Amino acid sequence: MGNWVGVKKVAFVPVIHPNYDLPNSPQGAAWQQLILARIYSWPDAVRNLDVSLRNYIRTVSGGVADIQGEVRDFVTANIQDVPPSYFSSQLEQTLRNEGFDAAALVMNGGVGAGTSDQNGYWARFAMVEGVGVWAMELTHILCKYMDLYTNDKPNDLGSFDNMDCACGTHPTAYTKVQLGWLPPSAIVVAPPATSQYDLHSVGLAHRRAVPTRIAKTITPVPALT
Repeated sequence: MGNWVGVKKVAFVPVIHPNYDLPNSPQGAAWQQLILARIYSWPDAVRNLDVSLRNYIRTVSGGVADIQGEVRDFVTANIQDVPPSYFSSQLEQTLRNEGFDAAALVMNGGVGAGTSDQNGYWARFAMVEGVGVWAMELTHILCKYMDLYTNDKPNDLGSFDNMDCACGTHPTAYTKVQLGWLPPSAIVVAPPATSQYDLHSVGLAHRRAVPTRIAKTITPVPALT
């Protein structure tokens, strides 16, 4: 497993996907500019937040991680399901030679496109998907850090970590330690098997037993979708 400390250079490759793109999808140079905006400045007027990829990464990492994104030329795919590494033989060596740490295909299809090559170089996601999806798939390939959700959806814990929900919430303290965003000393190791902690006294009328490892500070942050 790697960490995400400092700037990671990522190539974003727009994919023209005839017969499978959503109607009225952005096209041409305007689309490339939209992808660039998704990376660097994507204001949400309702919540008065910048939900760009870069702002999300810098925010949740406490300024430890950053991203340098470059939008590349269009490519065209004529198959329905385009694997993340579909253009690797055509583009990957050039991108590596130019110093890119990873690459991502950007699609104009519907939600559910988010995926990546495990332990690979390529990710894939759609314009209509939120910043949580973009960040999750890039974390997979840049850090070799896998999903935290299970296949038992009814009993999955839900949105406790972006690597579980891809919903733009903060990662857990555990994930932040693994990615180099939080020092291990920020985690309290309780000596007994269980200990009593008042996690949020306003919401709890009594104390509860919690796992032996907890974060010193838990700061709720609105999800960025």
